[in-house]
Parts: sequence; structure tokens; C-alpha cells
Amino acid sequence: MNSFALVEEAVSRAQDMMVQQKYDIAKQLLIEALGQFEMFKRSLSSQEQQQYAPVDQAIRDELQLIEDVIQELKHINDPIQRAESADQVEDSPRNVRNDRPNQYRQPAPSYKNVQPRVYKTPSIQAKPEVPKSKGKIDYDRPWKQEKPADKPSNKGDPDKPKKPSSDLPTSYDNVDARFVDEIHAILIKNTGVSFSDIAGLDDAKRLLTEAIILPMQVPELFQGPMAPWKGVLLYGPPGTGKTELAKAFATEAKCCFFAASASTIMSKFVGDSEKVVKALFTIARFHAPSIIFMDEIDALMSANAASSDNPVGPRLRQEILTQMQGVSSTNAMEQHVVVLAATNHPWNLDEALRRRLEKRIYLPLPELETRLALVKLKLRQCQVDPDLNVEEIAQILEGYSGSDIGIIVRESLMNQVRKVGIAELAKNKDKYLSEMKIGRDDFLAAINKTKPSVAQSDIAKYLKFKQDFSSE
Repeated sequence: MNSFALVEEAVSRAQDMMVQQKYDIAKQLLIEALGQFEMFKRSLSSQEQQQYAPVDQAIRDELQLIEDVIQELKHINDPIQRAESADQVEDSPRNVRNDRPNQYRQPAPSYKNVQPRVYKTPSIQAKPEVPKSKGKIDYDRPWKQEKPADKPSNKGDPDKPKKPSSDLPTSYDNVDARFVDEIHAILIKNTGVSFSDIAGLDDAKRLLTEAIILPMQVPELFQGPMAPWKGVLLYGPPGTGKTELAKAFATEAKCCFFAASASTIMSKFVGDSEKVVKALFTIARFHAPSIIFMDEIDALMSANAASSDNPVGPRLRQEILTQMQGVSSTNAMEQHVVVLAATNHPWNLDEALRRRLEKRIYLPLPELETRLALVKLKLRQCQVDPDLNVEEIAQILEGYSGSDIGIIVRESLMNQVRKVGIAELAKNKDKYLSEMKIGRDDFLAAINKTKPSVAQSDIAKYLKFKQDFSSE
């Protein structure tokens, strides 16, 4: 280890001792650092020694600071010196402030000139005079500066827009107050997704309209034995629009949408998961008509949920099944709640859940017409080369899901960005943004880079489940 490394080590140790308030040890370490630094300077030239002069001064300043602290501590802890200092303070003449000019001095009032203060009764019709703030500060007499007038209150001003207050209740009957805010956080009254944002899936839209929207619009039709459906399952490969379709139906049905997930329902405390499920269904019935959307429901309600390895699983599964059955205990549409579930693994669901999810709708990979509509939908805000044949691109995209098509469109746009270059695009963005147009070569390059996310072997599993358990 060279000499300068020893200096650094000694200074670092001294600083640690200062943090621990061991000032005597810190002082010795800094003295040692100065000695090591003197040895280090002997090996340097005169020019290099001038470059290291600030280091020498910094160590000496640090040492002087520690010596001052040690001296002050000795002074505080020594009662004799403390008493002598107190006597010196008492014996010293009092400092009288005399920095104000004579023109600001006023003699003390005489008792002969003191008159009793007369208080006037304020008039009812008189308006209070609001003091005006001075625009310029008097720096010669800052203690005489008037404070600016307070802004008048707008509490009674009807023209001022008021902050919208939440219309959600703070408590519900038979609901633990701890979970109310948590349930309100997943309540969405406007999902922002409509049917126009979803391409294809006409059969699924028709079936969901019959199962969800029709009972809410014509409640007189669903009386007696023709009770509304209490559960709908959307299953199919990933990226086929299950979640977006659920959001669109919540908007079209004009009902409350509860986006429940495993993180919302599961709790580390014993028994709280079941209470959260009960609170969710109770609040959903209060805001009925409502939709409780459970995405990836197989994570909560798989066939092995009753396994003894997971003690929470059986109780949570039983509570969800009980609440789903209890949703239809009354035919009153004012308490109608639909459980809309989605999964990519429908074969993992048990029989009890399949029975309660009365409508089981398969969402396949998009066919040619749907792929064509998807490509046009994704390109509606992009500039496209007039020579681009969208029908040809839709035929090439056979076997791709809806989310895969969205990725390919983004990758095609990025190909245009790569041709220009990020640095050049940042300099002349207005020019290049108006010139960039997605062409056929961009799509073909993106398709070659992006492979389908769904295997053909998985498609066979979905078709087998549809053949055995479909209810459309």
C-alpha cells in the first residue's frame, strides 16, 4: 500500500470516529494522516506538491475543527470554567441596541396625556375595509411594513367550481370497514373501452349481450324460472381480447365494473381472504347492476385449490362458490351481479365452478376478417404507404393472436424509426414524423422477427374443452 492510500485510510477512520463522537481518537488519526502525507510529498516534484496542497489544507482544517470541538466539550464539562464564564457575562455591560435613527424614536407617553380609548359600535351595513397591500417594500423600516391583505374567501361563491366529492358510501352493512377502500379502488364506473375498440368476436359479443346486457335492459323478461345468468366464462388462447371484451361490456351495459385480482383477494392474515370476497360481493350487490371480473380465475379456483398443501385455498374457494350461488338467491334485478371470469387454462377449473359459470364462451384466434379489421384498427392513427396491401398482410398473419398483431404493427413503425436514426429523428422530428409511412417491407421484416405466441398443440386443447364443456 502506497503512502497516499495510508493517508486516505487514516482520514476515513478519523471521520468514522467523529461520527461516533470519539474526538480524541479522531484527532490522533488526523495527526497520523498528516505524517503520512508529509512522507508522501517527499516523493513528489515541486509541481506535484502544489497540486496536492489543497489536500494538506483540508486535513489541517479538519484537525482544527476537532480541536475546537474538544476544547468546547472541556469547557462545558468543567464546572469552574462554566461558573467563571457566567460571572463574566453578568459583569459585562448590557448591550443596548442603538441602530435605529433618531427620527423613529418616540418619547414614552405621560400619564397625564393618557385618554381612555373610545370603542365605536360597527355599523351593520358597513362593509369591512380590506387593507391594500403595498407594492413596494420599505427596506429602511421593514418592521413597519404592512402585511398584504388576505384573499377573500370564495366559500359562498356559486361560480367557483367545487371539487367533486366521492358519492361512494364509507360503510356497508355486514362489511368489514377495513376492506371498503380496497374494494372501492377496483370499482370502475367507466372503463373507457367500447365495442368500436374491439375488432371481430361477433359471436362472443352476441352471447354476452344476451347474458349480461339483456337482463339489465329488460328485467321483466327474466322472472321466475328464467332467472338471469350468474356467471360467464371467457376462455381461449392468450391475447384474444378477453379482458378488453369484459371492459367493453361494462361500458355498454352502463354498470359498475369490479376488476378483482388475486392480489386484491388474497391476504396474509388468516380469514381475511374470505372476508374480502364477502365484502366484494356485498358491495357489488349494493351498486347493482354490477360485473365482477376475475381475470386468470384459474389462479384462484383451479382443480387443486382444495389441496391440503394450501390451507387458505379450500376456504377461499368455498367462499367464492357460496357467494356466486348467493348472488342469484333473489330474482330482484336491483341486486343483479354477474361474475365474468376469464382464463387461458379452462381445463384446470373444477366441476363446481364450471356449473356456476353457466355460459362458457370460446374466444379463438382471429380469422381472416378479424385480422383485417385488427390491422386497420391498429393503423388508424399511423401514416401508411398507399401501396400497402392490407388484405395481403392479414393473410400472412394467420395463426397470430390479437396482441401479436399489435406487436407487429408497433415493430413495423419502429422499422421506420431505425431507418432514420434516433439522433437524426430527435433533431428534425417534425420533418420525419410527417414523412414516415409504414410499408410492406416494414411489415414483412416485423413478421419475420415476431413468431406466434400460441402453439398449435394448445389450440387442440381448447377445441377439446369446447367440445366437452362449451355452453354458447
